[in-house]
Amino acid sequence: MTTILCSPSQAKTADLCIRLWGFRYLDKIRSAPTPGQATGTKLHTVGEDWLSEGTIPPANDIGKMFLAGIQHLPEPSKDLLVEHSFLFEDGDVHWRGFIDCVDPTGDVIVVLDHKSTKSLYWAMKPENLLKDFQGIVYAKAIMDEFNVDKVEARWVYYVTQGKPESRKVSVILNREHVEKEYQGLKLLGDKLLGIKKTTTTGLNIPVQYPNPGCRAFGGCDFGDICAAKKEGQEMSDLLSRLKKMKDNGVEHNVQALHAAVNPPTTVLETKPEPVLETKPEPVLETKPEPVKTVSCEETPLEPPKRKGRPKGSKNRKKVVEQDDAEKIIAQSQDTTLEAGVEGMAFAKEGQHPFTLYVDCIPDSGATSVNKLLEKAAEQASLENDVSHYRLIPYGAGAGALCTKFKELCWNEDYIQGNWFASTNNQLHMDAMPALEELAGSIVRGTR
Repeated sequence: MTTILCSPSQAKTADLCIRLWGFRYLDKIRSAPTPGQATGTKLHTVGEDWLSEGTIPPANDIGKMFLAGIQHLPEPSKDLLVEHSFLFEDGDVHWRGFIDCVDPTGDVIVVLDHKSTKSLYWAMKPENLLKDFQGIVYAKAIMDEFNVDKVEARWVYYVTQGKPESRKVSVILNREHVEKEYQGLKLLGDKLLGIKKTTTTGLNIPVQYPNPGCRAFGGCDFGDICAAKKEGQEMSDLLSRLKKMKDNGVEHNVQALHAAVNPPTTVLETKPEPVLETKPEPVLETKPEPVKTVSCEETPLEPPKRKGRPKGSKNRKKVVEQDDAEKIIAQSQDTTLEAGVEGMAFAKEGQHPFTLYVDCIPDSGATSVNKLLEKAAEQASLENDVSHYRLIPYGAGAGALCTKFKELCWNEDYIQGNWFASTNNQLHMDAMPALEELAGSIVRGTR
Protein backbone atom coordinates (compact mmCIF):
# COMPACT_ATOMS: atom_id res chain seq x y z
CA MET A 1 0.00 0.00 0.00
CA THR A 2 1.36 3.40 -0.96
CA THR A 3 1.14 6.21 1.58
CA ILE A 4 2.52 9.73 1.57
CA LEU A 5 3.97 11.73 4.44
CA CYS A 6 3.03 15.40 4.05
CA SER A 7 3.95 18.58 5.89
CA PRO A 8 2.70 22.18 5.71
CA SER A 9 5.89 23.21 3.86
CA GLN A 10 5.28 20.52 1.24
CA ALA A 11 1.73 21.76 0.79
CA LYS A 12 2.91 25.34 0.29
CA THR A 13 5.44 24.23 -2.33
CA ALA A 14 2.85 22.16 -4.20
CA ASP A 15 0.35 25.01 -4.07
CA LEU A 16 2.87 27.26 -5.83
CA CYS A 17 4.05 24.72 -8.43
CA ILE A 18 3.19 21.03 -8.43
CA ARG A 19 6.20 20.17 -10.60
CA LEU A 20 8.53 22.04 -8.25
CA TRP A 21 7.12 19.86 -5.46
CA GLY A 22 8.01 16.83 -7.59
CA PHE A 23 11.58 17.98 -8.15
CA ARG A 24 12.03 18.55 -4.43
CA TYR A 25 10.19 15.58 -2.94
CA LEU A 26 10.32 12.92 -5.66
CA ASP A 27 13.69 13.69 -7.25
CA LYS A 28 14.85 14.92 -3.82
CA ILE A 29 16.77 17.94 -5.07
CA ARG A 30 17.08 20.59 -2.37
CA SER A 31 18.76 23.97 -2.08
CA ALA A 32 21.32 24.72 0.60
CA PRO A 33 20.07 26.64 3.67
CA THR A 34 20.40 30.41 3.48
CA PRO A 35 22.18 32.57 6.09
CA GLY A 36 18.74 33.81 7.16
CA GLN A 37 17.56 30.26 7.74
CA ALA A 38 20.70 29.54 9.75
CA THR A 39 19.93 32.55 11.97
CA GLY A 40 16.37 31.30 12.39
CA THR A 41 17.64 27.88 13.47
CA LYS A 42 19.86 29.44 16.15
CA LEU A 43 16.94 31.57 17.35
CA HIS A 44 14.72 28.47 17.60
CA THR A 45 17.38 26.72 19.69
CA VAL A 46 17.48 29.64 22.13
CA GLY A 47 13.67 29.59 22.33
CA GLU A 48 13.63 25.84 22.96
CA ASP A 49 16.19 26.11 25.78
CA TRP A 50 14.29 28.99 27.40
CA LEU A 51 10.82 27.44 27.29
CA SER A 52 11.84 23.93 28.32
CA GLU A 53 14.64 24.64 30.82
CA GLY A 54 14.47 28.35 31.61
CA THR A 55 17.98 28.79 30.18
CA ILE A 56 18.92 32.47 30.05
CA PRO A 57 19.47 33.60 26.42
CA PRO A 58 23.13 34.12 25.49
CA ALA A 59 24.62 37.62 25.61
CA ASN A 60 25.04 37.90 21.84
CA ASP A 61 23.05 39.07 18.83
CA ILE A 62 20.82 35.98 18.80
CA GLY A 63 20.06 36.45 22.49
CA LYS A 64 19.12 40.08 21.93
CA MET A 65 16.79 39.10 19.11
CA PHE A 66 15.06 36.56 21.33
CA LEU A 67 14.75 38.88 24.34
CA ALA A 68 12.80 41.36 22.21
CA GLY A 69 9.98 38.82 21.90
CA ILE A 70 10.19 37.01 25.20
CA GLN A 71 7.15 38.87 26.60
CA HIS A 72 4.96 37.15 24.01
CA LEU A 73 5.90 33.68 25.28
CA PRO A 74 4.56 31.62 28.21
CA GLU A 75 6.68 31.25 31.32
CA PRO A 76 9.17 28.36 31.14
CA SER A 77 7.54 25.23 32.51
CA LYS A 78 7.76 21.46 32.37
CA ASP A 79 4.06 21.54 31.38
CA LEU A 80 4.91 23.12 28.04
CA LEU A 81 5.28 20.80 25.07
CA VAL A 82 8.39 22.16 23.35
CA GLU A 83 9.24 20.93 19.84
CA HIS A 84 6.06 18.89 20.02
CA SER A 85 5.81 16.33 17.24
CA PHE A 86 2.52 15.21 15.74
CA LEU A 87 1.41 12.67 13.17
CA PHE A 88 -2.18 12.16 12.10
CA GLU A 89 -3.44 9.94 9.34
CA ASP A 90 -6.15 10.84 6.88
CA GLY A 91 -6.47 7.65 4.87
CA ASP A 92 -3.20 7.11 3.04
CA VAL A 93 -2.17 10.74 3.51
CA HIS A 94 -0.22 11.20 6.74
CA TRP A 95 0.46 14.69 8.07
CA ARG A 96 3.55 15.22 10.19
CA GLY A 97 5.22 18.21 11.80
CA PHE A 98 7.00 19.71 14.80
CA ILE A 99 5.35 22.57 16.69
CA ASP A 100 7.77 24.95 18.41
CA CYS A 101 5.65 25.05 21.56
CA VAL A 102 2.20 23.93 22.71
CA ASP A 103 0.93 25.53 25.93
CA PRO A 104 -1.94 23.44 27.32
CA THR A 105 -2.09 25.22 30.71
CA GLY A 106 -4.63 27.97 29.94
CA ASP A 107 -8.31 28.03 29.12
CA VAL A 108 -7.39 27.88 25.42
CA ILE A 109 -4.48 25.77 24.21
CA VAL A 110 -1.82 27.89 22.52
CA VAL A 111 0.01 26.66 19.42
CA LEU A 112 3.15 28.81 19.17
CA ASP A 113 5.64 29.23 16.35
CA HIS A 114 8.85 31.30 16.30
CA LYS A 115 9.36 33.34 13.12
CA SER A 116 12.50 35.27 12.18
CA THR A 117 12.32 38.14 9.72
CA LYS A 118 14.45 41.09 8.68
CA SER A 119 11.50 43.48 8.97
CA LEU A 120 8.13 43.42 10.75
CA TYR A 121 6.68 44.73 7.51
CA TRP A 122 6.66 41.11 6.36
CA ALA A 123 4.99 39.67 9.45
CA MET A 124 1.84 37.76 8.57
CA LYS A 125 -1.46 39.55 9.12
CA PRO A 126 -4.09 37.86 11.33
CA GLU A 127 -6.35 37.59 8.29
CA ASN A 128 -3.67 35.54 6.51
CA LEU A 129 -2.95 33.39 9.56
CA LEU A 130 -6.60 32.31 9.55
CA LYS A 131 -5.96 30.45 6.28
CA ASP A 132 -2.27 29.61 6.63
CA PHE A 133 -1.50 25.95 5.77
CA GLN A 134 0.82 25.61 8.75
CA GLY A 135 -1.68 27.11 11.18
CA ILE A 136 -4.55 24.93 9.92
CA VAL A 137 -2.57 21.66 10.09
CA TYR A 138 -1.15 22.51 13.53
CA ALA A 139 -4.59 23.45 14.86
CA LYS A 140 -6.23 20.27 13.53
CA ALA A 141 -3.49 18.09 15.02
CA ILE A 142 -3.83 19.66 18.49
CA MET A 143 -7.64 19.70 18.41
CA ASP A 144 -7.68 15.99 17.65
CA GLU A 145 -4.95 15.17 20.18
CA PHE A 146 -6.50 17.11 23.07
CA ASN A 147 -10.15 16.76 22.00
CA VAL A 148 -10.82 20.51 22.06
CA ASP A 149 -12.85 22.70 19.71
CA LYS A 150 -10.64 25.77 19.58
CA VAL A 151 -6.99 26.75 19.89
CA GLU A 152 -4.97 29.95 19.70
CA ALA A 153 -2.44 30.09 16.88
CA ARG A 154 0.32 32.49 17.96
CA TRP A 155 3.15 33.40 15.63
CA VAL A 156 5.93 35.43 17.31
CA TYR A 157 8.13 37.41 14.90
CA TYR A 158 11.69 38.42 15.80
CA VAL A 159 13.59 41.02 13.77
CA THR A 160 17.06 39.81 12.79
CA GLN A 161 18.54 43.09 11.56
CA GLY A 162 18.85 46.50 13.17
CA LYS A 163 17.21 47.26 16.49
CA PRO A 164 15.74 44.14 18.15
CA GLU A 165 11.97 44.16 17.77
CA SER A 166 9.15 41.64 17.89
CA ARG A 167 5.48 41.22 17.12
CA LYS A 168 2.87 38.71 18.20
CA VAL A 169 0.25 37.76 15.63
CA SER A 170 -2.57 35.75 17.14
CA VAL A 171 -5.88 34.25 16.01
CA ILE A 172 -8.45 31.99 17.64
CA LEU A 173 -9.23 29.01 15.42
CA ASN A 174 -12.40 27.00 16.03
CA ARG A 175 -13.00 23.47 14.81
CA GLU A 176 -15.62 24.39 12.22
CA HIS A 177 -13.27 26.87 10.57
CA VAL A 178 -10.28 24.52 10.74
CA GLU A 179 -12.18 21.57 9.24
CA LYS A 180 -13.48 23.76 6.43
CA GLU A 181 -10.01 25.05 5.56
CA TYR A 182 -8.54 21.56 5.89
CA GLN A 183 -10.72 20.24 3.06
CA GLY A 184 -8.55 22.07 0.55
CA LEU A 185 -5.43 20.56 2.11
CA LYS A 186 -7.05 17.11 2.03
CA LEU A 187 -7.67 17.43 -1.71
CA LEU A 188 -4.08 18.57 -2.23
CA GLY A 189 -2.74 15.66 -0.16
CA ASP A 190 -4.78 13.17 -2.19
CA LYS A 191 -3.43 14.71 -5.39
CA LEU A 192 0.16 14.37 -4.19
CA LEU A 193 -0.49 10.77 -3.19
CA GLY A 194 -1.80 10.00 -6.68
CA ILE A 195 1.32 11.52 -8.23
CA LYS A 196 3.59 9.52 -5.92
CA LYS A 197 1.83 6.31 -7.00
CA THR A 198 2.40 6.94 -10.69
CA THR A 199 5.84 8.58 -11.01
CA THR A 200 9.21 9.03 -9.36
CA THR A 201 10.23 12.30 -11.03
CA GLY A 202 8.81 15.77 -11.33
CA LEU A 203 9.49 15.60 -15.08
CA ASN A 204 6.37 13.45 -15.51
CA ILE A 205 4.07 15.91 -13.70
CA PRO A 206 2.10 17.80 -16.38
CA VAL A 207 1.97 21.56 -15.92
CA GLN A 208 1.37 24.49 -18.20
CA TYR A 209 4.73 26.07 -18.90
CA PRO A 210 5.48 28.87 -18.39
CA ASN A 211 2.86 29.68 -15.76
CA PRO A 212 2.38 32.18 -12.92
CA GLY A 213 4.31 29.87 -10.61
CA CYS A 214 7.34 30.12 -12.87
CA ARG A 215 7.16 33.91 -12.83
CA ALA A 216 6.76 33.87 -9.05
CA PHE A 217 10.21 32.30 -8.85
CA GLY A 218 11.67 34.78 -11.31
CA GLY A 219 13.28 31.81 -13.05
CA CYS A 220 13.57 29.07 -10.45
CA ASP A 221 16.33 26.49 -10.16
CA PHE A 222 14.50 24.21 -12.59
CA GLY A 223 13.44 26.77 -15.20
CA ASP A 224 15.88 25.55 -17.82
CA ILE A 225 14.82 21.92 -17.21
CA CYS A 226 11.15 22.76 -17.81
CA ALA A 227 12.05 24.79 -20.89
CA ALA A 228 14.10 21.91 -22.32
CA LYS A 229 11.25 19.48 -21.68
CA LYS A 230 8.81 21.74 -23.51
CA GLU A 231 11.23 21.94 -26.43
CA GLY A 232 11.23 18.12 -26.66
CA GLN A 233 14.63 17.21 -25.22
CA GLU A 234 15.08 13.49 -24.62
CA MET A 235 13.85 12.26 -21.22
CA SER A 236 17.13 10.44 -20.59
CA ASP A 237 19.04 13.69 -21.04
CA LEU A 238 16.70 15.53 -18.68
CA LEU A 239 16.97 12.84 -16.03
CA SER A 240 20.75 13.02 -16.36
CA ARG A 241 20.66 16.77 -15.78
CA LEU A 242 18.45 16.29 -12.71
CA LYS A 243 20.83 13.68 -11.34
CA LYS A 244 23.73 16.08 -11.79
CA MET A 245 21.80 18.78 -9.91
CA LYS A 246 21.11 16.33 -7.10
CA ASP A 247 24.72 15.11 -6.94
CA ASN A 248 26.19 18.60 -7.00
CA GLY A 249 23.49 20.25 -4.94
CA VAL A 250 21.49 23.25 -6.11
CA GLU A 251 23.64 26.28 -5.47
CA HIS A 252 21.83 28.73 -3.25
CA ASN A 253 20.78 31.94 -4.96
CA VAL A 254 21.77 30.73 -8.43
CA GLN A 255 18.72 31.19 -10.64
CA ALA A 256 18.18 29.45 -13.97
CA LEU A 257 18.30 31.89 -16.84
CA HIS A 258 15.63 31.31 -19.45
CA ALA A 259 13.69 34.00 -21.24
CA ALA A 260 10.46 32.00 -21.28
CA VAL A 261 10.01 32.39 -17.54
CA ASN A 262 11.01 36.05 -17.21
CA PRO A 263 14.24 35.30 -15.33
CA PRO A 264 16.16 37.61 -13.02
CA THR A 265 18.80 39.68 -14.71
CA THR A 266 21.53 38.88 -12.21
CA VAL A 267 22.75 36.18 -9.86
CA LEU A 268 22.16 37.21 -6.28
CA GLU A 269 25.09 36.89 -3.94
CA THR A 270 24.72 35.55 -0.43
CA LYS A 271 26.22 37.87 2.16
CA PRO A 272 28.06 36.23 5.05
CA GLU A 273 26.49 36.38 8.47
CA PRO A 274 27.96 38.94 10.86
CA VAL A 275 30.20 37.58 13.58
CA LEU A 276 28.18 37.28 16.76
CA GLU A 277 29.35 39.25 19.76
CA THR A 278 30.30 37.24 22.81
CA LYS A 279 30.79 40.17 25.17
CA PRO A 280 28.22 39.87 28.00
CA GLU A 281 25.41 42.38 27.68
CA PRO A 282 22.80 43.38 30.23
CA VAL A 283 19.36 41.88 29.73
CA LEU A 284 17.28 44.28 27.69
CA GLU A 285 13.95 45.39 29.06
CA THR A 286 11.22 45.23 26.47
CA LYS A 287 7.74 46.66 26.68
CA PRO A 288 4.98 44.52 25.22
CA GLU A 289 3.15 46.13 22.35
CA PRO A 290 -0.63 45.95 21.93
CA VAL A 291 -1.59 42.56 20.56
CA LYS A 292 -4.23 42.11 17.90
CA THR A 293 -6.19 38.90 18.38
CA VAL A 294 -9.03 38.08 16.04
CA SER A 295 -11.53 35.28 15.75
CA CYS A 296 -12.25 33.21 12.66
CA GLU A 297 -14.37 36.06 11.34
CA GLU A 298 -12.21 37.78 8.74
CA THR A 299 -11.39 41.40 9.44
CA PRO A 300 -10.80 43.72 6.49
CA LEU A 301 -7.41 45.39 6.35
CA GLU A 302 -7.08 49.14 6.41
CA PRO A 303 -5.87 50.37 3.03
CA PRO A 304 -2.24 51.50 3.28
CA LYS A 305 -1.53 55.22 3.13
CA ARG A 306 -0.37 56.18 -0.32
CA LYS A 307 3.14 57.53 -0.57
CA GLY A 308 4.35 59.90 -3.21
CA ARG A 309 3.19 63.15 -4.77
CA PRO A 310 0.03 64.51 -3.06
CA LYS A 311 -3.15 64.80 -5.05
CA GLY A 312 -3.45 68.04 -6.92
CA SER A 313 0.26 68.63 -6.98
CA LYS A 314 1.43 71.07 -9.62
CA ASN A 315 4.45 68.89 -10.29
CA ARG A 316 2.67 66.42 -12.53
CA LYS A 317 4.64 64.25 -14.92
CA LYS A 318 4.76 64.89 -18.61
CA VAL A 319 4.16 61.76 -20.66
CA VAL A 320 5.36 61.83 -24.26
CA GLU A 321 4.48 59.19 -26.85
CA GLN A 322 6.92 58.76 -29.72
CA ASP A 323 6.63 56.63 -32.86
CA ASP A 324 10.35 56.08 -33.28
CA ALA A 325 11.32 53.71 -30.48
CA GLU A 326 15.00 53.79 -31.33
CA LYS A 327 15.89 57.49 -31.46
CA ILE A 328 13.98 60.35 -29.86
CA ILE A 329 14.75 63.76 -28.48
CA ALA A 330 13.08 64.45 -25.16
CA GLN A 331 11.51 67.74 -24.23
CA SER A 332 13.51 69.66 -21.65
CA GLN A 333 11.86 70.53 -18.35
CA ASP A 334 12.52 71.90 -14.89
CA THR A 335 9.93 70.09 -12.78
CA THR A 336 10.82 68.90 -9.30
CA LEU A 337 9.33 65.99 -7.38
CA GLU A 338 8.86 65.55 -3.65
CA ALA A 339 9.04 62.02 -2.28
CA GLY A 340 6.40 62.58 0.36
CA VAL A 341 7.98 60.16 2.85
CA GLU A 342 8.85 61.55 6.27
CA GLY A 343 9.51 64.92 4.71
CA MET A 344 12.40 63.76 2.52
CA ALA A 345 12.59 65.43 -0.88
CA PHE A 346 13.48 63.18 -3.78
CA ALA A 347 14.79 66.04 -5.91
CA LYS A 348 17.59 67.77 -4.05
CA GLU A 349 18.25 71.47 -4.22
CA GLY A 350 19.88 72.45 -7.51
CA GLN A 351 19.07 69.07 -9.10
CA HIS A 352 16.27 67.85 -11.31
CA PRO A 353 14.36 64.55 -11.16
CA PHE A 354 15.11 61.98 -13.80
CA THR A 355 13.36 61.46 -17.11
CA LEU A 356 12.21 57.88 -17.64
CA TYR A 357 12.39 56.46 -21.17
CA VAL A 358 10.31 53.33 -21.65
CA ASP A 359 11.21 51.16 -24.66
CA CYS A 360 13.27 53.93 -26.20
CA ILE A 361 16.54 55.85 -25.77
CA PRO A 362 17.15 59.54 -26.59
CA ASP A 363 19.91 60.79 -28.89
CA SER A 364 21.65 62.26 -25.85
CA GLY A 365 21.83 58.79 -24.26
CA ALA A 366 20.38 57.30 -21.10
CA THR A 367 21.38 55.02 -18.25
CA SER A 368 19.65 51.68 -17.73
CA VAL A 369 17.72 51.27 -14.47
CA ASN A 370 18.90 47.67 -14.38
CA LYS A 371 21.86 48.00 -12.02
CA LEU A 372 19.93 49.96 -9.40
CA LEU A 373 16.95 47.60 -9.66
CA GLU A 374 19.23 44.60 -9.24
CA LYS A 375 20.48 46.12 -6.01
CA ALA A 376 16.92 46.73 -4.82
CA ALA A 377 15.96 43.16 -5.78
CA GLU A 378 18.88 41.75 -3.81
CA GLN A 379 17.96 43.77 -0.72
CA ALA A 380 14.29 42.75 -0.98
CA SER A 381 15.22 39.06 -1.22
CA LEU A 382 17.73 39.20 1.64
CA GLU A 383 15.26 41.07 3.83
CA ASN A 384 12.73 38.28 3.34
CA ASP A 385 15.02 35.25 3.54
CA VAL A 386 14.30 34.17 -0.02
CA SER A 387 16.64 33.53 -2.94
CA HIS A 388 14.74 35.87 -5.26
CA TYR A 389 12.31 38.71 -4.56
CA ARG A 390 9.55 36.97 -6.52
CA LEU A 391 9.63 34.13 -3.99
CA ILE A 392 8.22 36.48 -1.32
CA PRO A 393 4.87 34.98 -0.24
CA TYR A 394 1.41 36.25 -1.12
CA GLY A 395 2.52 37.91 -4.34
CA ALA A 396 4.33 40.66 -2.42
CA GLY A 397 7.56 40.43 -4.42
CA ALA A 398 6.93 43.30 -6.82
CA GLY A 399 5.79 45.55 -3.98
CA ALA A 400 8.91 44.74 -1.97
CA LEU A 401 11.07 45.54 -5.01
CA CYS A 402 9.35 48.91 -5.45
CA THR A 403 9.76 49.73 -1.76
CA LYS A 404 13.49 48.96 -1.75
CA PHE A 405 14.02 50.86 -5.01
CA LYS A 406 12.42 54.00 -3.56
CA GLU A 407 14.47 53.64 -0.39
CA LEU A 408 17.66 53.49 -2.46
CA CYS A 409 16.64 56.60 -4.36
CA TRP A 410 15.76 58.53 -1.23
CA ASN A 411 18.64 57.42 0.95
CA GLU A 412 21.76 56.73 -1.06
CA ASP A 413 21.46 56.39 -4.80
CA TYR A 414 19.70 59.56 -5.89
CA ILE A 415 19.34 59.41 -9.65
CA GLN A 416 18.96 62.21 -12.15
CA GLY A 417 19.24 62.75 -15.89
CA ASN A 418 17.97 60.24 -18.45
CA TRP A 419 17.15 56.65 -17.49
CA PHE A 420 15.56 53.93 -19.58
CA ALA A 421 13.55 50.78 -18.87
CA SER A 422 12.19 47.99 -21.05
CA THR A 423 8.75 46.37 -20.95
CA ASN A 424 10.43 43.15 -22.14
CA ASN A 425 12.31 42.87 -18.83
CA GLN A 426 10.32 41.39 -15.92
CA LEU A 427 12.49 43.15 -13.34
CA HIS A 428 11.80 46.51 -15.00
CA MET A 429 8.07 45.77 -15.27
CA ASP A 430 7.78 44.82 -11.59
CA ALA A 431 9.44 48.11 -10.62
CA MET A 432 7.49 50.22 -13.13
CA PRO A 433 4.98 51.61 -10.57
CA ALA A 434 7.86 53.04 -8.51
CA LEU A 435 9.75 54.25 -11.59
CA GLU A 436 6.69 56.07 -12.90
CA GLU A 437 5.89 57.50 -9.47
CA LEU A 438 9.34 59.02 -9.01
CA ALA A 439 10.08 60.10 -12.58
CA GLY A 440 9.82 63.80 -13.36
CA SER A 441 8.62 62.95 -16.86
CA ILE A 442 8.04 59.83 -18.89
CA VAL A 443 8.72 59.23 -22.59
CA ARG A 444 7.35 56.05 -24.13
CA GLY A 445 8.40 54.43 -27.37
CA THR A 446 5.71 52.95 -29.59
CA ARG A 447 6.03 50.11 -32.06
